[in-house]
Amino acid sequence: MKTATRTLLALSAAAVLATPILAQRGRDERLPRECREEIVRLCGMNRGELRNCLREKYTQLSESCAASIRERMEAQRGAGEGAGARRGPGMGARAGAGAGAGAYASAKISSTVVYGDHLRQQVDIYTPDDAVGDAPLVVFIHGGYWRSLDKSDHSFVAPPLHDMGACVVVVNYALCPGTPNEPVTIPDIAVQMTHALAWVWQNIAKHGGNPKDVVVAGHSAGGHLAAMLLACDWKSVDKTIPAHWIQKALSISGLYDLTPLRKTPFLQDSLKLTAKHARMASPALWPRPKKGVLYTVAGGDESPEFLRHNRLIHQTWGPKTVPVCEALPSLNHFSIVTDLTKQGTRLNALMKQLIQVQS
Repeated sequence: MKTATRTLLALSAAAVLATPILAQRGRDERLPRECREEIVRLCGMNRGELRNCLREKYTQLSESCAASIRERMEAQRGAGEGAGARRGPGMGARAGAGAGAGAYASAKISSTVVYGDHLRQQVDIYTPDDAVGDAPLVVFIHGGYWRSLDKSDHSFVAPPLHDMGACVVVVNYALCPGTPNEPVTIPDIAVQMTHALAWVWQNIAKHGGNPKDVVVAGHSAGGHLAAMLLACDWKSVDKTIPAHWIQKALSISGLYDLTPLRKTPFLQDSLKLTAKHARMASPALWPRPKKGVLYTVAGGDESPEFLRHNRLIHQTWGPKTVPVCEALPSLNHFSIVTDLTKQGTRLNALMKQLIQVQS
């Protein structure tokens, strides 16, 4: 499969490996030795061929190596090294923009609002230009293994959702591991999401959205959080919110049993995931929600583990709660997000279907 997403991502990855600026950084900031060796095994030692090789073979990298590359790309962006050029495609966000892929450009933010005390506890609100109030609402939660990325990377989801008649909220949250004085765990992030959604319930009507007609969607870690929010007892968060308020969720490449992540080397230092926290934050280990539906999808070209998680939540929560569980052909962990934005795709149709379902 050759898509604009894969091409742009691979080019950015190649730039991370080849750019001279990395040689000037400390050895601790280089890609892990195992990842460098994996790339050499895959592509050889010829740097002149590296870009082309990674463009074609990026999805053959292990998840830990791909994650390390994504982190280096994010670090480059944060340092201002070509940030504008790589901001979206490098992380799968705004993928294909300006590359003839037909993807949407970023939308204009109507408002940015703080929902908590942490600097990152903010939401961006995208109100359609022709909004007349009481529009169905889509809340989108970004991924990044709970430890990276930003709401601004995912502004590209707003325009196609506007085309479906929706008001859009994209959520930020404090990332793992936090700081020594303010540590952040995955259960902490789940609590942050309830605070963000409580703000939505109380305030979104002022921005043209209908708080009684909400789809919560997310990618990867965001898909995991979307599933958790479907199962939330909202009365325990805010007595003014109906107990089973969120009844529509879409999880794209979500993770549902976090127990194996405790033994995943590249995540151990940042997530600091304890056995207790893994159990607390694993939707697949919970009883199925009493109301509502979860659509769960993954790319057919994703790793076996992501495909296993996709099946797992369908098996544990059952077809009544999870009526859609699909592996979408020829899509990987990055291109699947772009597919959401393309009219005529299965994922775009599923989102449209959820928006139209009456809560």
